[in-house]
Amino acid sequence: MEAKNTTFVKKVVSPFAINTTMGFIVGGIPALLPLISDEFNLTRSQVGLYTTFMFMSSVSVALFAGYIVDRIGVKRCLTFGGIVSGSFVALFSVAPSYMSFLLFAVGLGFGQSILTPAGNKAIIDAREGGVSNLLMGLFRSTLGLGSLTGAAVLPLVAVNYGWRTSTLLGGAIGVTITVLLAFKRHDDNNVQNLSSARMKGSFKESVRVLARSSSLRFLMVTGFCFAAVFSISVTYLALWLRDSGGLSEYYAALGLALAHFGGVLGRPLLGFLSDRSVTLRPITLLVLDALAVAVILVVFAVFGSVLPGFILLLISFFLGFTAMGFGGVFFGFLGVVAGRENAGVATGMVLMFIRSAILAAPPVFGLIVDKLDSYTVPWLIAAAVIVIPAIYHLLRVKKTASTESSPG
Repeated sequence: MEAKNTTFVKKVVSPFAINTTMGFIVGGIPALLPLISDEFNLTRSQVGLYTTFMFMSSVSVALFAGYIVDRIGVKRCLTFGGIVSGSFVALFSVAPSYMSFLLFAVGLGFGQSILTPAGNKAIIDAREGGVSNLLMGLFRSTLGLGSLTGAAVLPLVAVNYGWRTSTLLGGAIGVTITVLLAFKRHDDNNVQNLSSARMKGSFKESVRVLARSSSLRFLMVTGFCFAAVFSISVTYLALWLRDSGGLSEYYAALGLALAHFGGVLGRPLLGFLSDRSVTLRPITLLVLDALAVAVILVVFAVFGSVLPGFILLLISFFLGFTAMGFGGVFFGFLGVVAGRENAGVATGMVLMFIRSAILAAPPVFGLIVDKLDSYTVPWLIAAAVIVIPAIYHLLRVKKTASTESSPG
């Protein structure tokens, strides 16, 4: 039993630590966007291009990246993804223009495209008795914990030494920790060889089988909607708190940090609730969570400009708890739907939708804000988007009921 527990710990320590580190350096960048925006004299829609460019490369390789993880193993992918991500964050510090900054963001997105399916597969494989939503929630919370720390620490460094020093420090931390962990994690066992002919056939078959699952299609739709709201929140929450809420740059960044803190708590708590509840299935919990996010966004749109600062910070926390806290239940359920053998491919399929939303939502949101010179309508549109999973689920239930009640 002791040896079994030791093996389990070895399997989860590395992905937990790397995820926390990546959260620190990647999640801390949006908190620096007000300072970066001031230096490059950006419009709000131009600020949104950062998230778009970061996920531009990850969308294009998301599906195949998951398959690569299934084939060459978790350790290699975690190491490669961590080094690439940290290196490009460090390169932000020497960006001579915003365009070069965005090009470095493309490289960062490529590193992240490898890390996400590798980390998810590590957690799915870690527990022999089946996928634990609580464990997945804890793992996803490490990203939020890192983002929380990064959103609080990197702006302090930037205020005193400049945002370029802040990104250089973050990138160096990312590369260093990844390299150190590479020597600690045990080698993957039973890794399949990368035969191009075999990969081509198996890859198509895996995608075809998974695409038949109605539950996976629900996850694709839900992931797209949550990712749209999540990316908008991460990109614009600090700016909105400063521009419409009247908060200082530090307290605006603190609002983003509180949102990440809410996500840190939400992921394991919602995962634990899903594991323990006999009435709340993962799908039901995701639908209820989406409706809660919609209510918060409506409050932002209608009352955001008149609420006191401490109320805005409190609501930011609850936005993070709901909009960022869905990951434990979401990816835990994904592991159940896909199974161990296809966990990487299924993650890649879902990430295509998630990252497409992250690619498109922030610049569209920013463009609408620039055109209307107001956040009211954009927040209401975001609220409408996050309701889509509930509508989709109701249509699925209605269709299933209709099929079962039909004669023959």
